Amino acid sequence: MQQDAVNRIQDWQQEHDATMQAKNEEMEQTKIHYEELATAVRAQAAQNITSLEKKADLQKRSLQEQHAKHVALLEEEMKLKQKASDALLQETRQEAKHTLKQQKDAH
Repeated sequence: MQQDAVNRIQDWQQEHDATMQAKNEEMEQTKIHYEELATAVRAQAAQNITSLEKKADLQKRSLQEQHAKHVALLEEEMKLKQKASDALLQETRQEAKHTLKQQKDAH
């Protein structure tokens, strides 16, 4: 009877050891799985960051191009306004000369 109790304890110990070993292996597999997931998430995050940086760079270049076009248009507008101003000034001078000549001729 005492041997029977010892045998049952040894059987329980072996079952317990086997169960613990299985749990340890399962936990190790779970750990590996989560490490792989973490690696995949980090890789995806790196890709997302790279993609966002590229998009930001494209948007920046686009805005710079739009700004350059806007500046060129403003410069062209200023040149045209200056030409119009110069033409108006020239016309005013011609009219003034004509008026002075008419006044001289009238005297």
